[in-house]
Amino acid sequence: MFLINCLKAVNPTLTFLFVLSIFSIILIDFFLIEVPEFVGWGAEFGKVWSSLCVSIISSYIFYFVVVHIKEYKDSLNLGLYLSRKCQAVLSSHEQVMRELRSKIEDDSNEKYYDLETLHKAFLAISPHGKAPMVIGPHLNNANWLQFFYNKSQVSKDQIRKVYEQGKRDERFSIRISS
Repeated sequence: MFLINCLKAVNPTLTFLFVLSIFSIILIDFFLIEVPEFVGWGAEFGKVWSSLCVSIISSYIFYFVVVHIKEYKDSLNLGLYLSRKCQAVLSSHEQVMRELRSKIEDDSNEKYYDLETLHKAFLAISPHGKAPMVIGPHLNNANWLQFFYNKSQVSKDQIRKVYEQGKRDERFSIRISS
């Protein structure tokens, strides 16, 4: 299954040239070998075309084995890594929204509020009042300022990890900039 997905991810033009080359080699070696020449240079053209097709086939196999499989594995691993980090940021945001929603008694499942609703939610909480988070070795309740600070730090940490991974992986940095 991995190999099939990996083959599907190859540039279609390269795959077309590969299949065309295989088809040409089969056609020349099994069917056209017995056909008399229509033009004087037909045999030379057949040899050159056959050599070109063999070169394309070997280049495709080299590219697939040496370059493409590694890039495909890297993209899968990078996708999983980015997915986990993005999910952590979204989860932190959803927890903040859930807690704010409970303070303004909003029954909707909105993930994003407009400024007016956010303003209403922030007016409903006391910055130094108890927040739904415990901190420290004695499990004391954090206040809302500490709660928001913690959630922003979690998000910043996840984003920093993604950025650092991007700096380590030059191809990822190039993909982001383009």
